[in-house]
Amino acid sequence: NVAKGVSKTMKSRHIPSNNKSGLCEAVDIAPYPLNWSDKKRFIELSKHIKETAKKLNIAITWGGDWKSLVDMPHYELK
Repeated sequence: NVAKGVSKTMKSRHIPSNNKSGLCEAVDIAPYPLNWSDKKRFIELSKHIKETAKKLNIAITWGGDWKSLVDMPHYELK
């Protein structure tokens, strides 16, 4: 995906070998049906995911909150 320009890094937390736990610590989730340009739907989905994570006491980071590289479908463990 880096070669195709779809991904920006090989240091992804999606890759188990990059994490201390040896497990994947990130996922990409998108609203269905998929429309990459519909940011409003990604924001709505993020509200539900972040609220659920908070209720379950799971600390996460959403790529849509990042300042340098906005990655709307990306969620990772803190």
